[in-house]
Amino acid sequence: MTMRRWLKTNNKTFAEVAIASNVGIDKTFDYAIPVELQGSLQAGHRVLVPIVKKRSLEAFVIDIKPKSDLDPAKIKEIAEIIDDEPVFSPIMIDLAKWLSEKYATPLYICLKTIMPSGISLKNNYVVEILEGVEKPALRGKQKQVFEYVLEHGAVAEREILEVFGKATQTAVNALHGAGLVVLKHSFEVKNLVQRINIASLKEDEEFFDEEAAKVAEKGGLQAKVLNLLLENASMAVADIKLMLQISSSPIKSLEQKGLLEITQKEIRRDVVGEAKTPFIPTLTDEQVKTLDELEKVLDIEGDKPTVLIHGVTGSGKTEVYIRTIQKVLEQGKQAILLVPEISLTPQIIDTFAS
Repeated sequence: MTMRRWLKTNNKTFAEVAIASNVGIDKTFDYAIPVELQGSLQAGHRVLVPIVKKRSLEAFVIDIKPKSDLDPAKIKEIAEIIDDEPVFSPIMIDLAKWLSEKYATPLYICLKTIMPSGISLKNNYVVEILEGVEKPALRGKQKQVFEYVLEHGAVAEREILEVFGKATQTAVNALHGAGLVVLKHSFEVKNLVQRINIASLKEDEEFFDEEAAKVAEKGGLQAKVLNLLLENASMAVADIKLMLQISSSPIKSLEQKGLLEITQKEIRRDVVGEAKTPFIPTLTDEQVKTLDELEKVLDIEGDKPTVLIHGVTGSGKTEVYIRTIQKVLEQGKQAILLVPEISLTPQIIDTFAS
């Protein structure tokens, strides 16, 4: 059995990866490439790799190689590819390696730095009851957590910690170790859509008035949430927690009683904003002359010389940059504009968006 496993693993190629780490591990690791991923996995791909306790982490593939210096039988396999296409080009990987060596910084951090932030991963751990498990005899936090997951189905680990407190992590680990629950990874790529949890009262339910009266009579945090929603109809959960200085627990309790429902509302983050009507200034003689010289440089085949534009603040250099970039785009090429100060970013974005 061991020999067959050795031969199977030894036929695989290997990926050298840089792994996400909170302690700044400055080394790379070898992972075996499963048969189904061979041929599709490339250097520059973002992947999930297994670590201890059956948990996975984000990693970046920096090289594909036919063999490893480690015992192939002891090398774990890559779990999955996150993106269809590589996130990094070979040049970007070389740049990250140079940054890592130059500034004594872990390679993963250097790669993360040059990766667009809009595609970073949000790592959620989801707790589920193991299939076929009968309700066991439990006490304390373990009982509370088990019954909560049993009632709600798959529950994010962070939600459990919010409802029962950070000390509940020990109970979650104990349930997992006893084979009662399973921890699954739920990775999602962050995008420009922001999701907000909205709490709304279910006043149309027949039992609403009676149950609401019981909550109001009892008082406490649930009554405060109820009164706030009676005044505002619906509110973002985050706003309720902020205004009342509470956790999610009383809101969840009202949801369980059927007095309110929580829905998700998607709000698309507007990075650029609405484009304004462009103001096209008349160029000065110096700007026209500078643009003529730059167009001559753009028409040069092969390596082009570096051009330095000298001008005091307000002399019109930005307009020259805009016209030059427009010319480059018309040629089907691309351009990068470096902004000298972060405070100028909104102004530059508005200018180019218009």
